[in-house]
Amino acid sequence: MYIVTGEEAASIVGDKYLLLELDTIRYSKDAAPVRSFCVIDSEHVPLTDINRIAEYSNLHENLIKEYKKRNWKFCIDALEHLKGIFRGELDSFYDDIEKRCIKFQQSEPPADWDYIYDRTV
Repeated sequence: MYIVTGEEAASIVGDKYLLLELDTIRYSKDAAPVRSFCVIDSEHVPLTDINRIAEYSNLHENLIKEYKKRNWKFCIDALEHLKGIFRGELDSFYDDIEKRCIKFQQSEPPADWDYIYDRTV
């Protein structure tokens, strides 16, 4: 799997490949958060799944939207369907998101939670 960070890089690559948003990451306290994306090309989609690529992409996009809205149950349910897709290339990301959702189900993040993954700590 290839990772692209930043809106500018994503717009260049997005013309040729399918991009799926991953996280918005804060790398330092002084810098603005950066959105990250994964690049999906045909080698990551088995021929048997080619006709369902739009369905998988939409589910992934909804996963990210609902994560930002704190809809943990939707996310966990969606992850059951997404794991193993794209030849499993995103499974480590999906595992990480699932762990966060389970943690947040048990203890909601603070009211000012901005969904940004903080790498500064």
